[in-house]
Amino acid sequence: MNLREYLLNEAIKPLDKAETSFYGKPVFVREMSAAERDDFEMAQVEAAKTGDALRNFRAKFVIRVLVDENGERVFKDEDAEVVGKMKPNEIRRVFDVGCKLNALTPEDEKDILKKS
Repeated sequence: MNLREYLLNEAIKPLDKAETSFYGKPVFVREMSAAERDDFEMAQVEAAKTGDALRNFRAKFVIRVLVDENGERVFKDEDAEVVGKMKPNEIRRVFDVGCKLNALTPEDEKDILKKS
């Protein structure tokens, strides 16, 4: 198997996920694909044009990475406003695990603001 074939095979492997709790329930936090990560960042760049890049940022991230035991998303994109009203310590727990899995750093947040 050459390098190209090896790397393309990596693309079809399941993405990582980690277990945590959310409001006392066991949940999983998943790794996004590179394309999903780009889509998330582009949505934030678009929001930055109106000054809303970091508005509800954590909830918007959490709804994209919180999944059940089957890897299915728990929330839909339109749930971000309601999820944003949840307890910050609950959101933060999932957000922190998601950041680690998805290599999302505070510098990334600053970069999003610069792109506006």
